[in-house]
Amino acid sequence: MRRVPITSVFDWNRLNMSADNKFILTVQEAPGVYLITDVELRYDADEYQDFLSTETWHELNDAVESMSLDTMFVVTDERLYRRGIISIKVACFDENYQKRLVYDVIRWINDVFLPE
Repeated sequence: MRRVPITSVFDWNRLNMSADNKFILTVQEAPGVYLITDVELRYDADEYQDFLSTETWHELNDAVESMSLDTMFVVTDERLYRRGIISIKVACFDENYQKRLVYDVIRWINDVFLPE
């Protein structure tokens, strides 16, 4: 699977979605204030079936909260995680919120967490 850097969500999805790489990202911002409220990731669960486990689900939860300074929280349960869905809520009014951290977490999920 070829990984590409995140420059914009549109470009990232266009470049990451191919016949051998089914992985898309959505980022929801509050209209008018441009604060990120939600991050959604979808991927081909069949491709990652050997990787998706209780242990990796807990690792994802812990890492997202830690890397985001406790401003991002995985709300996907383990069943959906094994089906190719990761939903993350963002506490955009928390004093530790930084848009850069949101994208750093997304990069980590794409580049480090999910195996190639």
